[in-house]
Amino acid sequence: MRAFNHVAGGLAFTGIFSSFSDINIFAQPSFIAGTVIFSQLPDIDHTRSTIGKAVYPVAQWVSRRYGHRTITHSLPFFIGILVIIKTLEKLFSVPPEWSTIAGYAIGSHLIFDACTKQGVPLMYPFSKRPFVVPANPDMRLSASDYRAEAIIFLMFCGTLMFCQPLFMNGFWTQYNRTFMTWEHIDREFSRSPNALEVTFRFQDGRTETGIFLKPNGTKNVILSRKREFLIFDQDEAKPVDFHRTKWKVYETQKQLFNVTADSLNRWLSLPCLSAQAQSLTEFFWFDGPLLKAGKFADFKYSKGVSISTNTQDVETIQTQIQLKQLQKDEEQTKYLQSRALWLALFTRLQSLRDELPHAGNFRKGEIIAELESLTKRIQESPEPIAPNLTRYDLEIKLLQQSLKPQTLNANINYVTVN
Repeated sequence: MRAFNHVAGGLAFTGIFSSFSDINIFAQPSFIAGTVIFSQLPDIDHTRSTIGKAVYPVAQWVSRRYGHRTITHSLPFFIGILVIIKTLEKLFSVPPEWSTIAGYAIGSHLIFDACTKQGVPLMYPFSKRPFVVPANPDMRLSASDYRAEAIIFLMFCGTLMFCQPLFMNGFWTQYNRTFMTWEHIDREFSRSPNALEVTFRFQDGRTETGIFLKPNGTKNVILSRKREFLIFDQDEAKPVDFHRTKWKVYETQKQLFNVTADSLNRWLSLPCLSAQAQSLTEFFWFDGPLLKAGKFADFKYSKGVSISTNTQDVETIQTQIQLKQLQKDEEQTKYLQSRALWLALFTRLQSLRDELPHAGNFRKGEIIAELESLTKRIQESPEPIAPNLTRYDLEIKLLQQSLKPQTLNANINYVTVN
């Protein structure tokens, strides 16, 4: 086969089969040049070939040692070249696309030469028997058949033009784009870590665009450009277009402990796949138009959920604390005063009892009368019992704790696209 057909056929063959690996050989000039070179590389054993003229000393040495269509048209040569390129990819960070491109380009040359009357000795040097396709020699190509060469060249050129969308998008992307169903979009989503942006149209004619996330059962989950979740049944909307972006979707899990409602709401402003919040006391949140209350809340595919807690009237609580303190002080003062009075009566009673034996008759009468009066008063007013002021301290402590903001614990799983 002529060099121009090896080049055109190599580009078509390599482009088509590389598209299965999402490699576009026309994306970079280096890929095109590499395909052109590798598609002619087996002819390095011929000094009059295009590549043989470019590296004439090497071609002359190979031609003299092995001859044309021998070692360079064999599977050992094919495997050896791939091993060398794979090694370069590992050792020198050569892009991994090169081994794929080289494999298909060299393989195209061997396959096309197998379609000629001479065939190729694929098992050389173990066997010189040529491999041919098809078996009938009358159906195989002859190097002197310029008309057949021209027809094949035009076929290769037509294939290159017709398959440009395939080269650009990749085989599987083009396949999924052709059918354009949610099932094929799901397949496209699973093929690459990059975010897949989908444009779709609802039955009412409304069109939306967003990042396709993993389907939730029979429902699709789309993160819109407003960073809000759109969840709908697959039969409610029809996909219109999709394309692979350079962004990646990251899922991050965050655990929060003893945070205020304001701090938690800042985290809930992110697109959350799921979020759970709990507190020892009741808090409030909106579920659509409904206001709900509880000590635990579970959210799915939410954004901008707002949680609120019981707002405390600081001035009222501080006033209650002051009143409790005044009550405590008043009760303490009342006890001290009554005890001081009781101690004064008891001290006077003891003093009169000590004076009685030494007093005169007239004084004794006065002392006895006063003793009777004091004894009666002491009996009527026993020794005061100290009040229990601990309850005031506990009530004040509880009121002081209520001044502290209510805290919550939360577990958030949110997505970011960047």
